[in-house]
Amino acid sequence: MSRPSPLSVALVKLAEDGRRPRCGEPGGPEFWLSEDADERAQAAGLCVGCSVLIECENAAKQHRVTFGTWAGVDRTRRVGGRRNA
Repeated sequence: MSRPSPLSVALVKLAEDGRRPRCGEPGGPEFWLSEDADERAQAAGLCVGCSVLIECENAAKQHRVTFGTWAGVDRTRRVGGRRNA
């Protein structure tokens, strides 16, 4: 059996405390993974102060995420391989 990721461990700890990150709120994932760049930018602003921000950033880097907002950064690639600003 594989070891849980640091992000999974951090999310479980939040859940044990009866909390969740903003991206885990009802309707949240759709906002962070929206096709609309403006919505993803708004989601990025909501990441400020998140208690799992570092784990989220590390997971995005480890998995080479190329779509959606992770750790306050819109990681969506545009045509030509550049990230949205």
